[in-house]
Parts: sequence; C-alpha cells; structure tokens
Amino acid sequence: MAEKNAHSEAKPKTQPPRLRSAPLAGVLSATLVLAWLVYLVVAPDPSNFQPPPPLAEQEAAVSEASAPEPPDTQLRVLLWRNVLGPDALSEFESESGLTVVAERYNTFQDLTSRLDSGSFNYDVVIASGMGMPAMIERGVLQPLPDSSIQGTGGLNPAVVDSVRNYDSDLTYTVPLLWGTLGLSFDRMQAAQRLDADIEIDSWSFLFDPLMAGKFADCGVQVVDAPGGVFAVALSYLGLPHDSPEVEDTDAAAQLWEGVRSSIRKFSTSDIVDGLSGGQICMGMTASGDAYQAALKSRESGAARDIAYVIPKESTVVWHAVAALPTAARTERAGAFISYLLRPEVAARITNATGFSSAVTDANLYVKPEIKNNPAMSPAFDSLENAVLEKVPSPAGASLRQKFWQLINAPAQPASEN
Repeated sequence: MAEKNAHSEAKPKTQPPRLRSAPLAGVLSATLVLAWLVYLVVAPDPSNFQPPPPLAEQEAAVSEASAPEPPDTQLRVLLWRNVLGPDALSEFESESGLTVVAERYNTFQDLTSRLDSGSFNYDVVIASGMGMPAMIERGVLQPLPDSSIQGTGGLNPAVVDSVRNYDSDLTYTVPLLWGTLGLSFDRMQAAQRLDADIEIDSWSFLFDPLMAGKFADCGVQVVDAPGGVFAVALSYLGLPHDSPEVEDTDAAAQLWEGVRSSIRKFSTSDIVDGLSGGQICMGMTASGDAYQAALKSRESGAARDIAYVIPKESTVVWHAVAALPTAARTERAGAFISYLLRPEVAARITNATGFSSAVTDANLYVKPEIKNNPAMSPAFDSLENAVLEKVPSPAGASLRQKFWQLINAPAQPASEN
C-alpha cells in the first residue's frame, strides 16, 4: 500500500522539448521561391548565349586595340582643272611613298565656294593666279618656307614678273604653268563651212552672228569663266578689258547675247571631251585644251585635226600657281612643289597637257609639236595685245557674274499658246 502511494506520488518523467520547425521551414520555402522568381526575371535567355572567343582571338583583339595608329601618309591637294596631267601625281607617289588625295575645281566661282565653306584643309593648292588675291585676303595661306622648296631659281623671269600682279612679293606663290585663251576648232569641219581662202584668226568667228551661225550645227562651246570671257569681249569691242563701268559690262553682255543661239554649251570641265569626241567643232578654250583634245582623239582612233589660234585682236593670259594653305604640312608640301619644278617633270606635264611651263629648262624636254607651235607655245614676253586674267573690283565681279548667269542659263522651250 505504501509502495503504491509512493508510486502514485512520484513526478512524471520529463519529455524532451519539440523543435518549432514548421514556422522556420515556411520562411525558407518562401525565400527559395522568391529567389527563383527573381532569377527567372533577370537570367539571360539561353538561346542568346555566345561562348567566349578562343584565347588566341582574345589576345589578338587586345593586341590590335593597343597597336599604334598607322602614320598619316597622305598629301592633300586642291587642283585647278587637270593642269598637271594624269601621271604627275602617281610618279610623285611612287617616289615619295605618300598618297596624293586630289580634289579638283574648274572655275573661280568653285574656288570661292570652297573658301566660303570655311574648310580649306589642304597641304598644297594649285590654283589659277586670279584666285590668289582672294586667298591671301582671307588669310587661308601661309608664307612659303625658305628652305623646303627647291627649284624656284629656274623659273622664267618674265613669267615670275607677270605673277607678281597677283602676289607682289611672291610671299605665297610659286608659278608653275601658264597659257592663253583662244579659239580651238576642227579643221575638217571648218573647211566644210568656210571658203578655202578664209583663215580663222579673229574673235569675229565667235562674236559675229553670221560666222558663229556657220558652226552652230556642229557645236560651239565656251569655257565657263567670266573673268576671261568678259575680258575678251571688252577688248574685242575696244573697251578696257578690266572696265568696272556698268555700261561697258552691259555692252559685253549684249555681244554674248547676240551669239547665244549658236552656242551649245558654256562649260569648262568637258570641253576637251567635246572637241575630241566630235560633239563640238569650235570653242573658246585654254591653249592646252586643243592639244589634249587632239591627243585624246588620236588615242581613240578618230585622229581629229584640231587646231588652236590666238585671235589677232587680243588674248587673255592665265597662270597656274602653287601655294600652301595654313593647314599644310610644310615638309611634304615643299617636297611636292620641288618635284613639280624639276625641268624633266615640268616638261612631262607640258607634254601631257599642252600648257606652257614656267620652268625655263623644261623646254629642253618638251615635244617639238608643242614648242614649235607659236600659238600653243608662244614666247611669253612676245605676246601682243595680251591682257592678264584678273578679278575686277568686288562690285565689277558681281556685276559680271550676274550677267554671265543670265547669258549661260539653259534656253527655255517656247511656251505653247
């Protein structure tokens, strides 16, 4: 009985406490679900996975990125027309290792547009002499370096004196070439339209409506150069070639208007092609244009007999000169100009273009068909009634340009009533 009571009064055994696992498991589960959702949102699309490039390619890319920039081997040239011929630039490239990047312009208005654009980033500019005063005034040229240009001592003194009209001290200018403005024509076409005893030696073949009309069917073309064409017209009329007077400019414009219907085109850039291809049979051209046209026609197998004359009334003398823009790299620019002044190089340019060289000794290597032709290659100081191509006063130039735009505008078809 006592044992029973003792047993009944004994304390129950203590059970080990249970862990509260249910709440903790819920938290962990929620965290895992949230992490999975985040991964699904931000994980990249397996279909877009690109394996890394091979180690060799990675090393090549690093090497290319760290390689130095290639050296600048260009010579940037602004070139008037094609006065240097096709081979002069390539020969210089072979000799110097430089690559000549040439941009061309045809008229003084083209040059003015480039100046107005504010971008004149060239090493050398080879321009018409009449363009020099505008470039000097605008401050886009630098003085010629004393040491980097060789060969100026071999220039024709008469040509040099003439170029001083553009740059009195030759601070910026190196004379290269010169020529005249005259009449080019196809002898066969002329013989078919004129009496046998008529010699083409006058501007009247262009300015006389009757004479100009004889060539209208086979094509008459005039260079697009107000500075030259107005000087010629004014001289033909017995007026000062550089007259600033409105009435004189008007008289010259009316002279052109009188033969406008016989003129097929006013263009400089394609006048050589027109003569050589037979699209035109007469034109007011630069001296070398006729030579180049004859050369080109022979190469094509046509062999047209293309002649050039300096009319007896007057001619306009023009110059092609070299200068250094302010952006020029003087060492390479000087090397290029020095190359052009070598007598044998200067002669090759003349032989390719027909334009006369300013380098005296170049004549030793010039082809006889050029140097023995008094119209193509006259003695510079023997030219009679020659006037220098120059830009008149700003007001006069503007007036001539306005008249010229009216003259060479394409003819409008007659309206139907």
